[in-house]
Amino acid sequence: MNFTRTALNNRVTTSVAIVVLVLAGLSAYFDMPRDEDPGFIIRFAQIITHYPGANPERMELLVSDKIEKAVQEMPELKNVFSENRTGTSIVLVEIKPQYRKMRPIWDKLRRKIDNIRPQLPGGVIGPQVNDDFGDVYGIVASLTGEGFSSAELKDVADEIRDELLLLPNVAKVAIHGAQKERIFVKYKNTRLAQLGLSPYQLLDILKRRNIIIPGGFIETGRERIALEPSGNFESLDQIRRTVVGLPGSKEVLHLGDIVTIRRGYDEPPSQKMRYSGQPALGIAVSMREGGNMVALGDQVKPLLERLERSYPWGIELKLVAFQPQVVTDKIDEFVTSLVQAVAIVIVVMLIFLGLRTGLLVASLIPSAILMAILVMDLVGIGLDQMSLASLMIALGLLVDNHRHGRVDHGADGARQEGRGGRPGLGARAARAAAGGVADDGGGVSAHLPRRVPGGRVHRAPVQGGQHHAALLLGPGADADAAALRGLPQAEEAQAGG
Repeated sequence: MNFTRTALNNRVTTSVAIVVLVLAGLSAYFDMPRDEDPGFIIRFAQIITHYPGANPERMELLVSDKIEKAVQEMPELKNVFSENRTGTSIVLVEIKPQYRKMRPIWDKLRRKIDNIRPQLPGGVIGPQVNDDFGDVYGIVASLTGEGFSSAELKDVADEIRDELLLLPNVAKVAIHGAQKERIFVKYKNTRLAQLGLSPYQLLDILKRRNIIIPGGFIETGRERIALEPSGNFESLDQIRRTVVGLPGSKEVLHLGDIVTIRRGYDEPPSQKMRYSGQPALGIAVSMREGGNMVALGDQVKPLLERLERSYPWGIELKLVAFQPQVVTDKIDEFVTSLVQAVAIVIVVMLIFLGLRTGLLVASLIPSAILMAILVMDLVGIGLDQMSLASLMIALGLLVDNHRHGRVDHGADGARQEGRGGRPGLGARAARAAAGGVADDGGGVSAHLPRRVPGGRVHRAPVQGGQHHAALLLGPGADADAAALRGLPQAEEAQAGG
């Protein structure tokens, strides 16, 4: 089946199909996912368990071995590795590459781990399954507040996090640099010895006081009233007023009279962040799978500006990393290259082929690119560094093929018209020669006529299976034909007369 002939015989259908495909390609270009790098599937998960005081041998025997046996029951498992340190067990799970939907597999892994928790020794912390260490945060903002404490900044960051999670393209928001609050109870050994107390006795008193226990219910007909016992600490003053009985005496003291109580943060801090020399918190935003990074930036940036205006003076939100701008620059670079390629082809084609043919050939480049983008969107490929690089390579090949395709078409047209002896041969062959009939291999040369009537066309094979075509002109045609008889003749045709 000749698709070219079918398309030319059904011009209306072909034109409508081309317009529909081009419009669909434009729609796909504006709606398809955009990111700096293509997404990839992470088929690894960590299972971390802490058992303070246990040496590596006991960690392997009591913890890692039981976890490995439970994991080995999963049919999706490819490999399992374990690393045991003093007090810590790290088990690495690798899934077979043919599995692409990882969420159900990780849920199954968590159920396996939950089933073996009763078999682990008492005092074990965990195990915890970590399967999201491959998250990439494309937007990072710093939160600073002159005159605000770290705890107050953390409250503001939590409110901003809640607002960001409402955006459609946001998958996860992490807060970096936040320090955990602690209540420090500072005592002097000499003072405790004088009172006959020990630090463990003070700890036991605080534990017995700061508890939450059910108080039961009171049912009165249609109502049911819940009783909530008091006693848990809600402020530093309540801790200071805790009653401490002295051993061997009926005398009691408040805890604040024995020790110093203050609120503070982890010392030394596990993580800390500064922006322009000031203490800050980092707010990192991760895009959902299949999302649009440029659209994410358009949503996050105005939201941060609005939230900054809603907080008291001194609270500042500044962008530290903004990946949407990088993605926009790369896409703009590709579009610029596409426009330049089309412009160059149009200019060259208009010079050598004329207005109609030049515009027709040049229009094939953006049409082919838009159709390729439509196919990319249908198969789930977004715009990123890899796909844009592939389109750039294809664009170069497409421009080069247009040139060669036009050359070969001109040469074939000259051969067919010479073979069939149709009128207008001289004009068509002249146009083909103006467009560069000879291709890069130099396989075809055309001797163009000045007078067609009375001429003859001779075609004879030469080296490489190609043909040499000559248009023999006017009264001297017979003599010129005799000069060619040294070549093996393939055919001789009368050309219009």
